[in-house]
Amino acid sequence: MFCRLKKLFKLLFFNAVLWGFIHYFISYIFLRINNRTYFRGPLRLKSYTFEKNGSLWNKLFQVRKWKDIVPEGGQIFTGSYNKSELKDKSPAALKSFIIEINRAEVTHWMIIFSLPFILLFNPRWTYIIHGLYALVSNIPFIIIQRYNRPRFERLYARRLKNDDLN
Repeated sequence: MFCRLKKLFKLLFFNAVLWGFIHYFISYIFLRINNRTYFRGPLRLKSYTFEKNGSLWNKLFQVRKWKDIVPEGGQIFTGSYNKSELKDKSPAALKSFIIEINRAEVTHWMIIFSLPFILLFNPRWTYIIHGLYALVSNIPFIIIQRYNRPRFERLYARRLKNDDLN
């Protein structure tokens, strides 16, 4: 009995470290990618018509009620962007914010897609647990980004238009 508990504890510890490493490594890699890639390049994500400019996500999941209480991971690295508050609403600040929204969503998708790598090091009976963890720890953040992106893109377009008029 004790031997099985010890083995289980080692497996839990190993997976906590492995998942921590995956989160950190992927975040680090995608933080180093040029910002243009997230704004005009291949990592620029778009909203789909069925998302109704993000309102679908609020209607389905009440995003507005809980989005501000989830942890902000942007402060882990020096030079990263804190998405928890946007003080400046200039076009340049909004553009930076949109870039970070895209970066966050891409990062969370890539963490989910790292699941097969995690499974290489684990027994089959843990596959469902790891799959659930990958989804539960990333989907809420993806939903927030899908909700926020179109709102800030519209605001950015309005600010650019107003700047052009002045």
